[in-house]
Amino acid sequence: MIRAGPSEAEVHHQALLEGSISTETCLSVLDILSLFIQCFKNQLLDSDGHNPLMMKVFDAALKHVFASLRSFINKFPVALFKGRVTLCAALCYEVLKCCVSKMGLLRAEASALHYLLMRNNYDYTKRKTFLHTHLQIIIAVSQLISDVALTGSSRFQESLSIINNFANSNKAMKVTVRKSLECIFAVGGYDLAPRVRLTLMFANPPSIDQYCVVFPQAAMCYVHIAALVAEYLHRKSKTEVIVEHLELCVEGLWKAERYELITHIAKLIIPWCIYFLQKLSRLYDTLHRAYNKILEVMHTGRRLLGTYFRVGYFEEEDGKEYVYKEPKLTGLSEISQRLLWLYGYRFGAENVNIIQDSNKVNPKDLDIKFAYIQVTFVKAYFDEKDCPEKMTDFEKCHNINRFVFETPYTLMGKKHGGVEEQCKRMTVLTTANTFPYVKKRVEVLGEKQVELKPVDVAIDEMQARTSELTKFCSSQEVDMIQLQLKLQGCVSVQVNAGPMAYARAFLDNSKTSKSNNKKAMELKEVFRYVFVEACSMVLDINEHLIKEDQFEYQHC
Repeated sequence: MIRAGPSEAEVHHQALLEGSISTETCLSVLDILSLFIQCFKNQLLDSDGHNPLMMKVFDAALKHVFASLRSFINKFPVALFKGRVTLCAALCYEVLKCCVSKMGLLRAEASALHYLLMRNNYDYTKRKTFLHTHLQIIIAVSQLISDVALTGSSRFQESLSIINNFANSNKAMKVTVRKSLECIFAVGGYDLAPRVRLTLMFANPPSIDQYCVVFPQAAMCYVHIAALVAEYLHRKSKTEVIVEHLELCVEGLWKAERYELITHIAKLIIPWCIYFLQKLSRLYDTLHRAYNKILEVMHTGRRLLGTYFRVGYFEEEDGKEYVYKEPKLTGLSEISQRLLWLYGYRFGAENVNIIQDSNKVNPKDLDIKFAYIQVTFVKAYFDEKDCPEKMTDFEKCHNINRFVFETPYTLMGKKHGGVEEQCKRMTVLTTANTFPYVKKRVEVLGEKQVELKPVDVAIDEMQARTSELTKFCSSQEVDMIQLQLKLQGCVSVQVNAGPMAYARAFLDNSKTSKSNNKKAMELKEVFRYVFVEACSMVLDINEHLIKEDQFEYQHC
């Protein structure tokens, strides 16, 4: 006869019995520990309590206390992270008090419990936020400051560093925890403590040895670190430490191909190394190689300092826009796929969509079931007063915070049309910080749009073509294939009728209206004095480069 298994009631009863036995065992251990302390109090107080027996008793009690709290956090998340904040506030206050203890073991346990509290809150909200705990921590810090328990405490700073190290092991919540710690740090009044600012801001700066894609951000991190260290150590005359960090800056700038900036860092190092000839020799050798590199990249034009994209998020960040700096020749499809994978991993691949065009997005028109990402290629923007023609390629890529992208349209509602109806919208974005920056993305703070009518589009396109031709003329090494491709697009009607089409559409007197007469004259000036002259110069260069079999094509 097959015997039936235990019923649900029996299983429940057995679980209650085991739970009760476990609780009784723990209470018995604590009772015995308490009795032991009472009976051997004198031995425990030997050498003012600094003895092996006291350490064993304390470790046992401490581990049981924090183990009990960890168990409570895991078993009752609803009581801590939902509704009233009474329990969460009390726990945060007591844990933070332990973070300033003189005992290293107690601080370590408290820091670990602090991180566990944030992580469990983060998991409870389905990996979105731990705002519930964060607010109670901020309130607790304020209360402890009013009790003069935190002011100037280096032990509390060390505890924050421990929590930060725990956060670095969790990629999903690393950034969120760091922002929370920075907020705690600010409330705690440690604005002038560079050591902990380094811990929180640059605990793991992008490695300049492992990940080539973040060289510019890594270099900027080391520049900021050097500035913080210099601020802190200047009064203590510890110049060797400052020089060490400045040398790291030089190394980072070299790998980021920002050779022009190395000279500025070298000016800071030289006065401190005047009596260290070996260091000076290495530094001047680096400067020599840097200037040679500058001449080389100016000669070849083969240095690429980054590509930029406007990225808008709809759902998670409610329409916020950022400009991303990507390495060298990153394509639009490449960054789109990477962001799709990144946010698909977080929200589910089926819940994330990429918006393909660059038009303004109305969040109300989007399906609330999905998260949307809009990615648009942008380039650095300069006003006429900036004189981009006189700027070097490096100056066009350094300390920039304005970017532009173009959206073609016609008055009939289509994207593209004939040259007589093709309009263009230029959108200029202004970012909160300049590039390169310590982060690869910077938030967009301002946006300005400029509408170009068809004749304005023609002027803009002709000026762009002229600028490209002029660049070929000024280059010391000419790529003949690229040169001839540009020539075909400008002077060969059979291949590309762009300039000729603009001339027929806007310079024919029978088609030019009085309202467009001024613009037509401006376009005519571009053709007559700028474009034709540039074409003539490029044709002369081409004539010197071609072989005999191309002479007929040159003179046709």
